[in-house]
Amino acid sequence: MQTTQSDSRFFNSLPSTCGFTLIELIMVIVILGVLSGFALPKFSNLVSEAEQGTIEGAVSNVKSAAGIAHTKWLIANSNPSTINLEGSTIDIVNGYPSANIVATNGNIAIAAGLVDSDWVKTNPSAINKMSITFKNYCFTYTEAASLGSEPSVSDVQAAPCL
Repeated sequence: MQTTQSDSRFFNSLPSTCGFTLIELIMVIVILGVLSGFALPKFSNLVSEAEQGTIEGAVSNVKSAAGIAHTKWLIANSNPSTINLEGSTIDIVNGYPSANIVATNGNIAIAAGLVDSDWVKTNPSAINKMSITFKNYCFTYTEAASLGSEPSVSDVQAAPCL
């Protein structure tokens, strides 16, 4: 098909629309900048909430592990000083897992599965109290004071736990 002279005049008279103007590009960059200003603070808050959720999950693990260990201790006629919990030997004090981080065998952290390096475990004031820290949050497990009493687990708080 051949083009006529009137066709070529028509195509030459159309404006060139091969890209975006500088103003359009700058407006897109400004809009993206404003949107990211709202998104970044929200994202940083999500990280903090995830860390707090992780430590609250650990509190539940510690409470469950203490209950399971106490049940195994009761089944064993309430007299062993250690129990075997999922392949780990756990030291028992007054019927519940020990809080001593240098226990001869395992302690509450091992019973609860808090064994990797993300979990910092200390005995801040006495060997019957264990502080467990993850990132910026912590809680404290305190051994049962006597037979018939239960251990206590504090609420999650900002680190450090004293």
